[in-house]
Amino acid sequence: YDYETLGYGLRSIGARLESLVVEDLAQESERCLMADHVCSHFFRIGSLALVKKDEDFVMQIMLNLDFMGSMLAKQGLEESVLSILNFVGNTGISAAGQKMERTAFEAARCLKSLGTMAAGCQLEDASRAGAYYLSEVGIESAEQEMENTAAFAMTNLEALMDEASERGMEEVAKLCQTSITEVRE
Repeated sequence: YDYETLGYGLRSIGARLESLVVEDLAQESERCLMADHVCSHFFRIGSLALVKKDEDFVMQIMLNLDFMGSMLAKQGLEESVLSILNFVGNTGISAAGQKMERTAFEAARCLKSLGTMAAGCQLEDASRAGAYYLSEVGIESAEQEMENTAAFAMTNLEALMDEASERGMEEVAKLCQTSITEVRE
């Protein structure tokens, strides 16, 4: 329960991953393998923290996954970004279902961040996944009467829709528009 040490350790792992992916590993397959290996450990401990309803721990994991996902998107490693979006999205949906509003809110923030980064890097599948999971977190939050998180998800969907439109990803933009309506209803 020493969150300062936890945060430092997670940031150190993320920085080392960045060094490996950006500088040390030349082949894309090696970079994907390393990213997936490191992220799988983050997913495992994040899942355990969610089961224990330790929102501070889960939020630390998501902050670091956001950093790693952005770095991986810039490297064009879409499959790894999709894995992160899948974890964050399912964590946000589960958190909303358990009325863990801070965690659901952070998941919505992270999904928007990674979705817009993916759109900016022309990773259409990842951007679409960000929109899908953001919608699901918003819908579950609305069903659990967590109005602030549902409204935040809608705002983030609007921002992702704008980024997708700007990048010529009309299918993603349409998904965002449909999702906004679904969350609102």
